[in-house]
This record gives sequence, structure tokens and C-alpha cells, in this order.
Amino acid sequence: MKSHTNVLLTLLGIHILCVCAMSAQEENSPRNSLQEGKWALQFSINSNFTLSSFEGATLSAQYQTSDLSAWRAGVTMSGSSQKTTSQQTLYYAFPPSETNSSSNTIDQFSIDFALHRIWYLNTGDPVHLYLGAGPQVSYSHSKSDQQSNNNDLGGVPGSSESVGRTTGWEAGASGLLGVECFVTRSISLHAEYGLTILYAHSSSTEYSTGTSAPQEWVTSQYETKTNGRSFDPRSVLFGISIFF
Repeated sequence: MKSHTNVLLTLLGIHILCVCAMSAQEENSPRNSLQEGKWALQFSINSNFTLSSFEGATLSAQYQTSDLSAWRAGVTMSGSSQKTTSQQTLYYAFPPSETNSSSNTIDQFSIDFALHRIWYLNTGDPVHLYLGAGPQVSYSHSKSDQQSNNNDLGGVPGSSESVGRTTGWEAGASGLLGVECFVTRSISLHAEYGLTILYAHSSSTEYSTGTSAPQEWVTSQYETKTNGRSFDPRSVLFGISIFF
């Protein structure tokens, strides 16, 4: 119930701003920043009036090629690297003792890119419709390396290692339909529907070895592949663009 109330308040706020903008622009000549060479940064408006990412979490920008068309791009990049080490020593009532150690390293990286060609239908009005279409691609890669050592001073020492890699990518196209309202010459509010068609592929490999003197063996080695297609409508996005 609270989320519905926040959404209604957001829509009411956007409506009031658009009405004020239309009234002001009726008194003066209708103007906006849909002009060749203009740039805009875009942000998404959440239900509690906070701003977040719009087309891309890292960057979402638009470049006007004319008053009737523009290019819009969004980029999302993320990555992380983590290493965990541990060591355990067991002390027995009678020597010798036993020491076990292990380490686990995980590296991850991903990037998403979306590009849309935008066409405006009626830029002479304060509120206007627009259409968009373009490609969308993403790539991700992760690697894990887990090692362990068992140094039993009274017996045979042993060690093991497991290395895993996962790679995935998506490619497709998306389309959108939206409406935009300029509250000032350089600030606009917009809401849009979206539809995405994607083809996805992922593959993973894992290689494990174990040693215990005097021999070494491969305990497992396998590879998996996954392919899929998706046809997804995107949730309605509310956003704000700041032109400069």
C-alpha cells in the first residue's frame, strides 16, 4: 500500500510540474533543449523521489543530432576481486601436530551497453511523444581458485586445487515508447515503456586436481554450456533529463 501511495505521489508531482511548465510556456514562446549539439544526463525517478540509474547504472547520456532525433547510450560496469585465506593447526596429546591451510580467490567483471536511436514526433509542444530502438549487449566473466594444503607431519602431506571459470554474454535489440515534458528549457521529465529481445549464452569450466605424494591425479574436469532466448517487456521507467 505504501509503495502504491509513493507512485501516486510521484505521478501527481510530475503532473503538477508539467502543468506549470505548459502554463509558463504558453505565456512565452514554447522552448526546449531539443537542438542539435545538446547533451543530457539522465536519471531514474524512484517512487520516493530519489534518483538512480536510468539507461545504465554507470552512465546514461543523450546527444541531440537534431530537434527530431537523438542518440541515447547507457553503460553499466561492475567488478570485484576477493581473496580469503585460513589456517588451522591441530595439536594432539602426542606430537606431531597437523596444519591445514586454504585460500579462495574470486574475480568478477561485467559490462552492459545499450544504444538507442530516438525519434521525436511533436517537438513543438511542451509534451511530446518519442520512439526508440537499438542494440543491447552484455558480457560477464568470473573466475574462482580454491586451494588447500594438508601438512600432516606424521603422515603424507597432500594438497588440492579447484579452478572454475564462467563466461556469459547477451545480445539483442530493444524498443521503447515514451512521453516527455519540459518543466524548464533545460530540464525534462519522461516516462516510457520498453521491450527487449535477447539471445544469451554462458559457459563454465571447472578443473580440480589433488596431490598426495608420491602421485598426482585429476579428480574432475567438466564443461557446461547454456543457450537461451528471452522476450521481456520492461517495467515503466520514470526519469529526468538535464540538458547542457
